Amino acid sequence: MNFFKNNLRLLEKSDPLLAKKVSKINDSKTFRTVKTNCGLPTLLYRNNGKDIFVHSKYNPLKEGESLINRNKFKNPKIVIFLGLGLGYHFNSFLAKRPSGNKFILIIEKELQIFRKFLESFNLTSILSQGWIRFLVGIENERLYSILLDYFNGPQNQKILVKAMEFFELPSLVSLHKDYYISALGSIKDAVRDTLNLYGNAPDDSLIGIENILLNIITIAKSPGINQLFGKFKNKPAVIVATGPSLNKNIHLLPEIKGRALFFSADASLKTLLLRGIVPDMVSSLERNLTTKNHFEQIPGHLKHHLKDIYLTACPVVRPEVYAAYSGPNIIVYRNFAHFKWLPLNKGILDTGKSVTNMAFKIAEALGCNPIILVGQDLAFAEDGSTHAENADHAREGMAKSALRREIMEVMGNNGKMIRTLATWYGMLKRFEYDINGFNGLCINATEGGAKINGAVVLTLREVIDKYLLEEFDPMKIIAENLIYPDEKELAEDLNKNYDLLKTTDKFLFSVIERCEEGIRTLEDFGKGVGREDGNIIIDELKEDYLKATLKELENLLTKIMTDDKMFYLFLMHIVQSFIIKNQIEYNALSSHFDNQKEIYLAGILKFKEIFVNLKSLTEISQGYLKRAIKEVGDKRNNFVDAI
Repeated sequence: MNFFKNNLRLLEKSDPLLAKKVSKINDSKTFRTVKTNCGLPTLLYRNNGKDIFVHSKYNPLKEGESLINRNKFKNPKIVIFLGLGLGYHFNSFLAKRPSGNKFILIIEKELQIFRKFLESFNLTSILSQGWIRFLVGIENERLYSILLDYFNGPQNQKILVKAMEFFELPSLVSLHKDYYISALGSIKDAVRDTLNLYGNAPDDSLIGIENILLNIITIAKSPGINQLFGKFKNKPAVIVATGPSLNKNIHLLPEIKGRALFFSADASLKTLLLRGIVPDMVSSLERNLTTKNHFEQIPGHLKHHLKDIYLTACPVVRPEVYAAYSGPNIIVYRNFAHFKWLPLNKGILDTGKSVTNMAFKIAEALGCNPIILVGQDLAFAEDGSTHAENADHAREGMAKSALRREIMEVMGNNGKMIRTLATWYGMLKRFEYDINGFNGLCINATEGGAKINGAVVLTLREVIDKYLLEEFDPMKIIAENLIYPDEKELAEDLNKNYDLLKTTDKFLFSVIERCEEGIRTLEDFGKGVGREDGNIIIDELKEDYLKATLKELENLLTKIMTDDKMFYLFLMHIVQSFIIKNQIEYNALSSHFDNQKEIYLAGILKFKEIFVNLKSLTEISQGYLKRAIKEVGDKRNNFVDAI
């Protein structure tokens, strides 16, 4: 019986894009099903004139059961199947699905195979499950982006990534070895970047919120990038980074002025101005104090050009960066909750890891198409250099950086493997992710460096001759659309900020009180199970007592995090790295302990770290907030003098 039509209707509800792809694919003789002696279908793969059995030609059901029984899943909260075939092993897993399993992800290279799967069985109970996801026929270049979205999806898979197990269907993994090895690499990269999105430690987030609070006056008086959204529809944008390949084509950059919206990375600005090249916008993102050096290193006789260049910076940068830049600025919010907490909407973008990732998202939001990358090497040059000429601050910083120890190899635009750094690789993957979601053309005119999947590789000469043919005035478009607040609006905005700061201060005090309650609960627990030698004898503890204590602590943390939306808006970005880290480690406990009492006890002990750290970070944040309350309070009634 052919179940295809019914299964396709079900698939259309859960994954319409996959359903459309499967419905359009033509049946071929490469893959076909034949009946075995036991009456079940098996799958044949025609390769070089020979038939290869994907499953047993005798009893594929028993083979699938045997494959699963051989694999001892210890803590399979997420199980990823590499290779589907007709799904016998997958169905065997479902029949004995461990109670702790939350999500299943199936990666199958061949759409033809998936079609045979849909034709062969009634899959009503499978295709209607939201916790089962099929990734079928996805090109290697796109798999990373899709996986990154999956792990960061609304079902909160990110907290389960250390409780993830794999199952490979040997026959298909053998047939398509390169594809599945690449898929494993994409999974690894997506997991790493998922964890990096939430930070390894709260230090950077504390610096970010301190800087935001110090920049409130600048935020209030400056226009936002949202005033320019869509204003450059189908106008080309050129983003110039500071990679060593910039030396090859920098002489062509004067030709793009007035033919594209011209972005410069902050590290590139000195290099360009020394050549008499004046971009339209310069982007800045890094929150450390040394970022100001990109502007302070510009020779005095060239600084008058800054009045004709808009600084598009995220206000997580130090206020000294704004002070060092003598030109106009436009506020760009990153997609952090802190910028949803602020009462002034300036435009939020998913700005990525670097200033050029940020410039790409700005160009996209402004409607630019195509977006052209220049000097975006993300790799060492053949002679080992890291930056273009005159990018002194960036080059010197990299020469001293511990990041230089993290050398790896990637494919270059020249078709050969070249050396890069882990941090550059992360930026490269972010470009691939952004390009995958961009409804336009991205061109890599770097003329060297690492290959960025999804970008068309052309020389800058080819780009200019083909895509930069029409003249327009970017600065005029910007000036006509930016609106600066008048004195009355500025006074109102400062009042809004002041009221918000005072409300947030009261909320932080309540969080500190609840953390102290959690610490007391843990102290009482310690007294109840303590021994003179300091060790806990777990055999003497009752499982119900451990379970109830853990539940009490979980409920208290949940109340702290959910009773007031202010936690998400102000505190979450600061504390999420260690909270998510503890959630990940808690979900991985089953991998380390077989005894349920040990799992409960380990979970309880983790809460001491959570409540102590949460209290400490809240107190530090409150200190920054009180300083901002004083500064904004002092200036809100005297804002004209303050500005």
